[in-house]
Amino acid sequence: MKYLTLKHLFYVVIFSLLITSCDAPDPVSPGVAVEESTKSLEPTKSIDIPTQTPKNAIDSDEINYAIYTDSKSKISIIYPENWQQIPRENYVEFHGPNGDVIFEVLYVHFHELDQWANQYLSESNYKEESRETLQSPLGYMSIGSLRDGAKHARVIIGNEKAGLILLEATTGPEDEFEEHLEQFQIILDSLNLKNASLFDGSNNDNTEHTKDDSNEPNEEDTESALTKTIPEDSDTTIYTDSKTGLSFSYPANWTLFQHEHDIEFQGPIGAVTIMITDVPMRELEQFAQDFFTESDEYKEESRNALDEPSGYISIGNLRDGAQQARVIIGNEQTDIIIFEATTGPEDDFEEHLKQFQNILNSISLLEVDSDESQAQQQDYSPTPIPNYGPSAITIVNTSEFSTDIMQEWASYSEAKMANRRADILMVLWPVGEFVKEGGFSHPFETMEVVITPDEIDYLMNEIETWLSNQPCILDDPVRYYEEVEMYRDWLTRGADASTQITICPASRLVLMGLPPDMRDTNDPRYPINLQDFFIHELYHALQQDLMDESCRRLEERLDREETNTPWLVEGGADYFAKHVVAELTGAFDPINTILRNALNASREEGTNIYQGGIDKTGAAAMQILIELGKLDQERILDGSLFHNCAREIEYTNDKPYVLQAKNSWYMIEERNGRFVFSEGVLR
Repeated sequence: MKYLTLKHLFYVVIFSLLITSCDAPDPVSPGVAVEESTKSLEPTKSIDIPTQTPKNAIDSDEINYAIYTDSKSKISIIYPENWQQIPRENYVEFHGPNGDVIFEVLYVHFHELDQWANQYLSESNYKEESRETLQSPLGYMSIGSLRDGAKHARVIIGNEKAGLILLEATTGPEDEFEEHLEQFQIILDSLNLKNASLFDGSNNDNTEHTKDDSNEPNEEDTESALTKTIPEDSDTTIYTDSKTGLSFSYPANWTLFQHEHDIEFQGPIGAVTIMITDVPMRELEQFAQDFFTESDEYKEESRNALDEPSGYISIGNLRDGAQQARVIIGNEQTDIIIFEATTGPEDDFEEHLKQFQNILNSISLLEVDSDESQAQQQDYSPTPIPNYGPSAITIVNTSEFSTDIMQEWASYSEAKMANRRADILMVLWPVGEFVKEGGFSHPFETMEVVITPDEIDYLMNEIETWLSNQPCILDDPVRYYEEVEMYRDWLTRGADASTQITICPASRLVLMGLPPDMRDTNDPRYPINLQDFFIHELYHALQQDLMDESCRRLEERLDREETNTPWLVEGGADYFAKHVVAELTGAFDPINTILRNALNASREEGTNIYQGGIDKTGAAAMQILIELGKLDQERILDGSLFHNCAREIEYTNDKPYVLQAKNSWYMIEERNGRFVFSEGVLR
């Protein structure tokens, strides 16, 4: 489309109005009216476009434009003044007569452009039709459509100074997309990165740096830097992480940025970032090898061991020429913590490295774990997973619902995982009306059989073929026969199965008999209940440590109401499912739904967290831990909470906050149509 590639003179005129001189105020031509705004989120300027416009511009007698400037990054764009501006938590939205435009500044370095673009332009809810590489600034423009039929354009661009910026343009299926796209192009052409201060560290262009011509730091320099301390009279600020107790000093004139997954400290020469992981310290050696060598983005030049705190420091270069130092440290209580110090190719890396070493030397790690947790950690040794074959999610489905759509749900869920190690087979079939309670070795109800003998044979053939390829089944024909007979019994006698079975440490079988209410297209919640059920069971298959023998031994040492595994495992699946379904459908607030369901469960089944719908009670208890700051929500949503037996090692009953969550999960009330925890629960 020509208006996506041509730079019209009309756009250039508009964009030139945004560019300011370092030595002069903003120029204002006779045909331009400027109106200042005092609100940080409101447009700072308004521009009247003359009536004479090029043939490709919007056909209008007069278009008034306003300037929006992001108060944090100083990046600005123009947009039609009659469009409604709506500030959101992480972005700003502009509503026009034909559609919407979203503008978001990502606090991500420019060298991650391709990685972000590949993920952003291939999301499951977006179908790309064309993609174009942009040159100034660098980036990509993609045009396609959303799952609901809306027409959509996506742009991801940036540079070293500004980082990455996202823009989206959307119209409804029946709206005029071409006209909206022309306005979107005007907005894109107006993008002003001149004053961006996100990653440049300093606006002082006269700062001189002396730098050795060699890019290879030697071992002696690295070790000497490690011995430096912060001068007593230096102006520093102490940062403390509330989750781990980690604290350190950093220069007070540096700027702190809180991102979704890390924290960045921006100084005049470069940046230092910190990321708290959930990787246990016992995996330090393997983690170091992966982190320092298995990325095309980073080329390591030297590595040294650190003693206090324990870990490693590595020095090297990024693909774009930036110089970087990487450090991993930690202890048994904090798990592994990542530090990175980065400068641009032309900045003084040696000076920045000295400041970085001062930060490292000021680090303090608190030992806060209890005797019980320490004892369990000493007893826990994760079961190694041997060659687990291909990582795949295969769906076999004889219900009326689309297998392709189920595959989209599975792919969307899988993409959220921090690390997935499992070969998963999901088998779904319809069952009829209720016949009687029980009747099976598992807690299933007996339902009317509605699938044919041929369909049963088809499902069993798929199960048997998959089972015969699983490593722990190959040499155990007795177990293979028992598994096959049990599943055939469920199919032929109408079990409403809802289970995930761990066949081998990394082989998971999900069996789901779908009752009539989940398949009723007249139900206003169709297919949300089916979607929730599907994603819940899939999450169990993604919980890595469910067949970790060492973890199971810890679990079995306790009575059912002493171990927290049941409500954490089931609650985690429900928590994840509610969030993913909300993202896929936009139909509800997941936390509100979780708390409402928990309140209803307490009224129907009592207040013991182990009774009845333990997935509902567990999800509410986990929300208490999150709001108390004792559980990172992301560990549930990326599955990492179930990598190393945290349910038996970290969340033990000697922790007051664990008991608080178990005993208070049902203390919920409704306020103005929303469900919240009662006063005092979160103290």
